[in-house]
Amino acid sequence: MDSSKLMLSIHISLFILVINLCTVPMLGSCFDRIINFGDSISDTGNAYLSSGNASTSIGALPYGMTYFKHPTGRWTNGRVILDFVADHFNLPFVQPSVGGKTPEYFQKGVNFAVGGAGVLNNSVFTRMSGINPAQADNSLWVQLQSFNKLLPLIANGSDVPTMMNKSLIFVGEIGGNDYNRGLASLVPLEKITTWVPRVVSAIGSAVNILIK
Repeated sequence: MDSSKLMLSIHISLFILVINLCTVPMLGSCFDRIINFGDSISDTGNAYLSSGNASTSIGALPYGMTYFKHPTGRWTNGRVILDFVADHFNLPFVQPSVGGKTPEYFQKGVNFAVGGAGVLNNSVFTRMSGINPAQADNSLWVQLQSFNKLLPLIANGSDVPTMMNKSLIFVGEIGGNDYNRGLASLVPLEKITTWVPRVVSAIGSAVNILIK
């Protein structure tokens, strides 16, 4: 597979999957909250808060300088795409999951995305690639487990299916770091391409779990 076909496969695997479609004419009334899973493309502070605010990169300018005027834990100088989605649906910016412990904190949504996260668990990735990731395991599966633990706070006494039906749920962007780790370790491109089905399958499994 040449590099252009590889990039196409990667882009497909990273495509943002919206698993709850809006049927209400007025878009602003479609959803009560946003629930997001992903990596640095949509992280709104989880990696920063988990590090004890110790990150010297995202904890300093120019991160955050163009909109918030100060670093917020986002891996950008302004807002992430998720912020624009929230604004479109008249919802507040989605709070990082590690930042609160009360139902009020999660009332309008929760973001499980973590900068540096991959789709595959560290142990699975190591078995597949022979590489030991240096990062903490914040994989998509770990994010789903965190979601299950926080579900009582997110639902806050409401019926869970009803709550989910009024939630806009994003799975992605995530998957790029699974490939980036291989590229950074000089794994041959031909071998990295063989990982694509495993990564895409794991994303699909996560979507099916959330639907169920």
